[in-house]
Amino acid sequence: MSFERKYGKLMSALIISAMLLASCSGGQSNSGTSGSETTEKIKETTPVTVDTADAEKLTLSESTTIDKAGKYLVAGTISDGRLTIDAGEDDNVTLILDGVSITNSDGAAIYIKQVGNVTISLAEGSENTLISSSFSDDGDTDAAVYAKDDLTLNGAGKLTITSTGGHGVNAKDTLVIESGTYEITAENHAVKVKDSLTMSGGALTLVSGKDGIHAENKDDTTLGNVTITGGSLNVTPDGDGVDAAGTLTITGGDFGITTGGGSPETISNGGNSFDFGKTSSSSTDSSDTTSMKAFKSDGELHISGGTFRIDAYDDSVHSNSSVTIDGGDFDILTGDDGFHADETLTINDGTIVIGRCYEGLEGKDVVINGGDVTLTASDDGISAAGDDSSGFAGMFGKDIFSAGDNCITINGGTIRINASGDGIDSNGDFIMTGGEVCVSGPTSSADGALDYNGNAAISGGIIFASGAQGMAQNFGSDSTQPSVLVTFGGTTSGEIRISDSEGNVVASYTPEKEYQCVVISHPDLKIGETYTVTGGDLTTTVELTDTITGSGFGGMGGGFGPGGFGGGRKGGWNGDTSDRPELPDGATMPDGMTPPDGSEMPDGMTPPDGAEMPDGMTPPDGNGFPGGNSGSDPPEKPDGQPGSFGDSDAPETSGENSGNT
Repeated sequence: MSFERKYGKLMSALIISAMLLASCSGGQSNSGTSGSETTEKIKETTPVTVDTADAEKLTLSESTTIDKAGKYLVAGTISDGRLTIDAGEDDNVTLILDGVSITNSDGAAIYIKQVGNVTISLAEGSENTLISSSFSDDGDTDAAVYAKDDLTLNGAGKLTITSTGGHGVNAKDTLVIESGTYEITAENHAVKVKDSLTMSGGALTLVSGKDGIHAENKDDTTLGNVTITGGSLNVTPDGDGVDAAGTLTITGGDFGITTGGGSPETISNGGNSFDFGKTSSSSTDSSDTTSMKAFKSDGELHISGGTFRIDAYDDSVHSNSSVTIDGGDFDILTGDDGFHADETLTINDGTIVIGRCYEGLEGKDVVINGGDVTLTASDDGISAAGDDSSGFAGMFGKDIFSAGDNCITINGGTIRINASGDGIDSNGDFIMTGGEVCVSGPTSSADGALDYNGNAAISGGIIFASGAQGMAQNFGSDSTQPSVLVTFGGTTSGEIRISDSEGNVVASYTPEKEYQCVVISHPDLKIGETYTVTGGDLTTTVELTDTITGSGFGGMGGGFGPGGFGGGRKGGWNGDTSDRPELPDGATMPDGMTPPDGSEMPDGMTPPDGAEMPDGMTPPDGNGFPGGNSGSDPPEKPDGQPGSFGDSDAPETSGENSGNT
């Protein structure tokens, strides 16, 4: 529903009532204050932050101007006009609002034209209302509260602001919010600042046709910064929740953000997504498209504390630079990325639950040192894979990273991923030194639980990564901790368990959906030992003869059900036999497939049965049989063949549709 439909009828009634109540028009100006003085006793209050004992009492009845420094205890009603502050450029003015109602049908309700600093304090228990409906009188003001100089808001009362033709609050320099309760409804931005906004307390409820909070200085890109250290912020914008053209820093507070009506309940991938086409990464007012992110910055974005409930049509946390999460509790639903950084996304601590997203964590580089992350993604769980243009996320602006420049590093933390696309997808390297990672990966053969284009190495931590076998990858030869890729030879579900030769369970994990294979690495796995891996009702025996046991693609078209490659593999082969990708290090060719012309087979591998060698190509020495055989006994495999078990026999299998690793 449009802003006009939501609030048009209400505002019409309010303005008509205000016009009928108006007893006089025009304005007065005297030294200090102007307007009718009241003989009625004004209730003396003591707001939390302001002492009223020495305040000059001012009762409003018509347009009024304050033209000198001082502290003013303000009450009364202006039915169609405004309160103006036009004092010396070094003067400081404090307004204590104690039951103020100002309606202006054409301009700001409070206009801070010139002053050194202004503080608007809300008297304890007071109810105050400001209404503006249009801004055509002087072409200067564009908000119900318009401040050309520094503005501070505090107190222990309530201020309700409605602006049907502009912004709620517009501070052309700095805005500081210390305390008070504010309900702001605006056709444009609810709160707009030029240089900076600092919020340490207070309770803000914002409904806006554009951004909830918007900070931008087009003349100085080092400004436009937002810092929030406390208070509560509930925002329902048609644009972004908080948009900082500079930096965005949050150390505490309580946040409830719903953008664009919330995240779509169904998020597609594979290129068949909704063509919303109404977002931009740019933090400008002039964009023809609308960004609907919860928190967005052009500069560094840093969160170290707070409680966050986010339901975003677009990204929930987004920076055109880098994002660092040092703490906080996050409960997120989003139509695009949970966390996105054009540069580096770093998670050091915090509790993150992403119940719905396109991609969970995305950056040029992603570093996880700690924290607890649980996410469900319609595409990739963690992505340093670059091009965001395929699938749903492409509707929100393309995030293009150069191939091979990316890296995902996991040094610690607990990470649980349920991904319909790749579980962990790096366009470059994947490094794991610690932490606990569980991936319930794709059921489509076009994606893998692990997907990397560079090198993957593990030296510590625990990982279970299950999914379809069609694009399965294990860690690479640079690893120092044993890792095994087990292909069950059929589709199964339920607990995955790896046990030693004495029947002791080393580790277990229950994926959230069906799977055909799993990558397992654990510090307690030992080279030379034999392990039993059970997946549901399928069991395989594996001897670890090297650091990496089982590697390569487990068989193209080995996904679940019909469809083969589905919508095509992002960043990989699209099914065109003239444009197949190169196999990653240690990968094997599936049955019935030949390498592209001019390519070389990996060491120790020959084409599978029925495949033809390209012209001019001979099998390398030490030829072997690729893995991925499903539902049949494997032929003999020579020593050293990638995906085999060295000198050991083929693994023993049991259970229905048992296969091989």
